[in-house]
Amino acid sequence: MYIMWRKFKQLAFLINYVRNQPRRFSEAIFSKLVELEAPLFSRIDRWFFSLSKKRLQKFMNKERCLDDILLTSEHYLGYWYYKDIRAWQIHSEIKALLKTVQKNGASIILDIGTFDGGTLYLFTRFLEARKIITIDLPFPLGYPSEKKKLFKLFGPDKELYFLRGNSHSIEIVKRVSHILKGNKIDFIFVDGNHSYEGVRKDFENYKDFVREGGIIAFHDICNPRFGVVKFWNEIKRHYLTNEIIAKPHEMRSFTRSYLKKQNKGGKDVLFGGIGVLYISI
Repeated sequence: MYIMWRKFKQLAFLINYVRNQPRRFSEAIFSKLVELEAPLFSRIDRWFFSLSKKRLQKFMNKERCLDDILLTSEHYLGYWYYKDIRAWQIHSEIKALLKTVQKNGASIILDIGTFDGGTLYLFTRFLEARKIITIDLPFPLGYPSEKKKLFKLFGPDKELYFLRGNSHSIEIVKRVSHILKGNKIDFIFVDGNHSYEGVRKDFENYKDFVREGGIIAFHDICNPRFGVVKFWNEIKRHYLTNEIIAKPHEMRSFTRSYLKKQNKGGKDVLFGGIGVLYISI
């Protein structure tokens, strides 16, 4: 009975996802046809990617500082599922986080929640990391697999690993361990599942991979509707921490933009706030 109920909830979630995210779902279907090497779709995909690559490289060639990198993430516009690489972060918050991580040192990074690839872009372009592991859910909840071609352009001189699966699963944890080969992570950004249980599992699964003095940062620590807020308020008592929180008008502006993009309601929701935690062993 429990298994049937669980499958029913998964099906209901998928139906709701397709209804609310038709474009993302259609992109994932197109990607699957490309994977199956359907000739027409493969040719169209190569064309979309070629045009998008040229656009992205024009932006990248103009980057001279962090603000330029943020502008690329914000204003780059490609084609089809190569269209967006926006980092859904408040500028003042993510800038402060990037500078904090840069000062602390970040050779190895784990990014939980790839989404459109925005934070991956910022980490790759601004931080001097040699190895970045990014985790996201597979089709249809995550990005189309073909978009990895665009992601790889972010840092051709870096080791980029794209893991598709649930960050809470033993399989994904083992794959991260295998990639690390005994080395420690300098910085983890937790921006995937925002439930209390989800954030807690991400912390417990990966904290032992982080070096002493390394950083684990949690996104969206301000709205009590998110379980991440409850977890943050519990865990911050036991570690050295810092909170990066934008001004209210910045949060309201960002939230309006995000909800419009995602075709969602929820005027009482305020996205934002980054909790920075320093690991002590």
